Amino acid sequence: MGIKIEGKREKLLLYSISGLIVAAILLTVYAINGIYPFGSDSVVYDDMVQNSVPVFYAFWDVLHGNVSAFFNWNTGAGVSIFHTVTEFFSPFSPLFFLICPRESITEWMSYFVMLKLILMSLTMMFFIDMNFKIKPIWKVVMSLLYPFSGYVLQLYTNIEWLDIAIFFPLMAAALIHLFKKGKI
Repeated sequence: MGIKIEGKREKLLLYSISGLIVAAILLTVYAINGIYPFGSDSVVYDDMVQNSVPVFYAFWDVLHGNVSAFFNWNTGAGVSIFHTVTEFFSPFSPLFFLICPRESITEWMSYFVMLKLILMSLTMMFFIDMNFKIKPIWKVVMSLLYPFSGYVLQLYTNIEWLDIAIFFPLMAAALIHLFKKGKI
């Protein structure tokens, strides 16, 4: 019984370390570059400015009853919000919309990116822990390489794509589990 508790504590510590290191790295980068919450700059640029942030404003308005979900004069050509279903059906968006005030959406993208990168490291830690028998330090290192990969650092401006990166290790772990059990 004591061994299982010790194992659970070790896993909790590994997951915590991985998530905290991601947060520490991002907060350090934010502080050095004067990015919100340490300055007035933002992580919002490129596609975030043109697509993601305006869609988040539109979703916020719809969820708070300010505009229709099917036609909005404030979006490009009055299109409905459902043309960008990736943001609408993200499991993380409702939390963002309920906590974040509308006037702070651009600033809060710093936190949203951080949340998604932390979740990426945690799901990768789960995958690594489930499939590889390696030293704990290497599990942490490998789980950190995933959220700081070139894909994420270049394409995080399409924030909805990070959801796929969060769930990919879970889908891979499920597929491996099915293969091992022989019940596809």
